[in-house]
Amino acid sequence: MNASERRLVFLAVFLLGMGWGARALPRQWCDQCGDLSVESPAVSSSLEVSASDSALNDSPVKHSPQKARKSPAKATPFTGKIAINQANETDLQKIRGVGPTLARRIIEFRTLHGRFRGAQDLDKVSGIGKKKMDNLLPFLIFD
Repeated sequence: MNASERRLVFLAVFLLGMGWGARALPRQWCDQCGDLSVESPAVSSSLEVSASDSALNDSPVKHSPQKARKSPAKATPFTGKIAINQANETDLQKIRGVGPTLARRIIEFRTLHGRFRGAQDLDKVSGIGKKKMDNLLPFLIFD
């Protein structure tokens, strides 16, 4: 084995060891930023948290305010009905299970083939099968 091969083997073993070492570190989910953070053993053992501090913040990892992310607001489920022949893309996306792509397909189908007369027309849209149809029908009005 020549010198360059030894260096390559050493590098591979070193990187493998670093990967195993990183996996062995204690990890903690951060509620403030939503990341999985690695807690340094030296830092966690030197932290002294009073009872009042631990009640306010269970995480010993401190984050800067600019890194903290807001959690997305829980969307209230849509319970109304939408007239499929007048609905735009945004209106259609209010229905659970309809994303931007499916909303565009519905509108394109309506533009090419005319108004939806009933569920049998909606079934012809690409991406809508029996299960999706059953989920969509309670929220649609065919006028």
